[in-house]
Amino acid sequence: MQLKPDPCCPFYADRLELFRETKSSVRGSKQHLLVGSDVAKDKHHASPHIFTGVKGTVLCERTDMSDIFDGFPPAAVQFLRTLRENNSKGWFELHKQDYQNNLLKPLQALAAGLGPLMLSIDPDFTVTPAINKTISRIYRDTRFSRDKSPYKTSHWITFKRLRQEWKDYPAFFFEISPDSYRYGMGFYSASRQTMDKFRTAVDRNPKAFLAATSFYPNNRTFTIEGEQYKRPLKAGISTELQEWYNRKSLYLVSNHRIDADRVDRKLIFDVQHGFEMLAPFYHYLGKVAT
Repeated sequence: MQLKPDPCCPFYADRLELFRETKSSVRGSKQHLLVGSDVAKDKHHASPHIFTGVKGTVLCERTDMSDIFDGFPPAAVQFLRTLRENNSKGWFELHKQDYQNNLLKPLQALAAGLGPLMLSIDPDFTVTPAINKTISRIYRDTRFSRDKSPYKTSHWITFKRLRQEWKDYPAFFFEISPDSYRYGMGFYSASRQTMDKFRTAVDRNPKAFLAATSFYPNNRTFTIEGEQYKRPLKAGISTELQEWYNRKSLYLVSNHRIDADRVDRKLIFDVQHGFEMLAPFYHYLGKVAT
């Protein structure tokens, strides 16, 4: 089945060369094009599935693209650690190619590999594996900061809907730093109004909340984070529920140290499993924030 490029699809026309370059850097071959219905079945053992949007529009075919991510090599970790000690324009200009080859390309490959799963969770996600789409810029905005270091030493991938008030809507994320990485889902910086809506939803229908978070009590992957109020907002509720209820913002995160000098390619499977686990709670928070 041959699909025509759709502007809603992350793999259409003007991103085609980006995918070729990303795949080429990881696998060194342009023989298997991971776009639309041109699935590299022999190499990736992929079974295509059609993605449809909320109005039934074909977005793109779902393929197993996890094979294009080969981990973060030692050079990526070393780049972040050295940048931390040499955060200056002069140093970066000498090592810009190292950033592009060793850090940016693995981030693009990871974002591309996660894209089909993310669209299956929410067809309205932006999944294009590019800077300012899903991948953070390396340049810091120092206009209102006392820290004038020009470059970020933590880099992230974010899957979120395009909306003006995106900080008040849940999103999935992955972040890598010089000594650690983490991934999860939740609010970036929820307003008091949004968190009050969350608490009201829990009070009105606790069964729906417990169903959406049923994975959490026995899970060993995610913990709840987000600044808490010093005093309980509501007395008489369980300690377990207070952990959710008493937050100024809320997200679930899986934190990991980089013990070796690289991050293995199996990371993508851990992230996929974790994001699938979080999907029901993402939809719960989405209804609260709407």
